[in-house]
Formats: sequence, C-alpha cells, structure tokens
Amino acid sequence: MEELELLKNTFPQSPDKLFEGIILPLLIAAALGLIVRAVYGITATKGRELNRDIYNAIPVLSMIITLVIIAIGGSLVHAVSLLGTLALIRFRTKVKTVHDMSYIFLVVAVGISSGLKMYIVGAVGTLVVLFISGILYAYDHKKNHAAE
Repeated sequence: MEELELLKNTFPQSPDKLFEGIILPLLIAAALGLIVRAVYGITATKGRELNRDIYNAIPVLSMIITLVIIAIGGSLVHAVSLLGTLALIRFRTKVKTVHDMSYIFLVVAVGISSGLKMYIVGAVGTLVVLFISGILYAYDHKKNHAAE
C-alpha cells in the first residue's frame, strides 16, 4: 500500500504541477549552468588549461543534481539510499585545479537550489560568485600582463 501512495505522489496529477515541479527547476538549472559554463570557459582559457570534460558537463551536472533533489523529495530514506549509491560512483576525470573544483561546487549548489525551488538563492548566489570570480580573474590577468 505504501508503494501505491509513493507512486501517486511521484507523478503530478496536472500539467501545471509537472511544469512547476519538474520542468521549471530543470530549465532554471540549465540556464544557470550555461552561465556558469560560459564564465568557467572565459576564466579557464587565460593561463589555465581548460578541462573540456568539466566544461561540457557543467550544465548537465546542474540538471542532474536538480533531478536528484526533486527525487529525494524530503525523504530521509531516499537521501540515505542515494548517499550509499553515490559512494559507489568513481569519477575518472581528474580535477587538476582548485579553479575547476570551485566551478563544480558552484554547479552542485545551482542544482540543489533549483531542486529545492529556491530560484532566487540560486540565481543571486550564482551571479555573486561569478562576479567575484570575474574580478579575481581580471586582477590576476592584469597582474600577469604587468609582469611581462
């Protein structure tokens, strides 16, 4: 009986709930992920090697994290089982720099905020982090050109 209730709650009963419950969070995660990807591409190309795997995965990763958060849906049982599953996953892409890792963490935050439907937190947080990243990039770029 519990499985039937779970299935009933999993699938939205109306198109509006489908849109605002699944599609809208995914679209927002994708849009923010594309913005993060663009800034990552700009800041990684000057003096740093651009990791194409990370560059291409950023928008998709934000959407996957969003789906995971939606699927968990506030259930402790789902969260614990997901934690066990994720512990088994082994990433083969080497993250060589802190710069790369910071963008991966940012995209995880985008996915979590989109999945929780905290769009303002995700958007404002992303823009502030990218703004600071841009300032640091410009300062570092200017300092390196002055040294030449």
